[in-house]
Amino acid sequence: MNRLQDKTILVTGAARGIGLAMARSFLREGGRVVLGDINVDLLGESVRTLDAGDRALGIALDITDIAKDGDSLVLSFERSGRGQAVPIVLTLTLDGEMINASQDIGGGRFTVSGSGKKQ
Repeated sequence: MNRLQDKTILVTGAARGIGLAMARSFLREGGRVVLGDINVDLLGESVRTLDAGDRALGIALDITDIAKDGDSLVLSFERSGRGQAVPIVLTLTLDGEMINASQDIGGGRFTVSGSGKKQ
């Protein structure tokens, strides 16, 4: 089945357990998966066991806070790379049938935003 063809899914806590099982399921459904976990050694091994090539990417990810701000869901986390932790804030807001997302990277050094229809 390819219900998730052309979709990319972020799974947190994906080095083992439910997170890893979800990633496997999303891959079986045809999706691409970004697996995030604070335990990068275990995560690397888990990504290798998926044997999904470029459809699975593991990233060091430490979600430090999830909060509700009005009608928005705000996820704050750090992404490790090249020995430095970069703060990231992802804000998701529902607007009728649309999902709006904005991402602040590195304390405002970069901002990414977009929207899509709920499916």
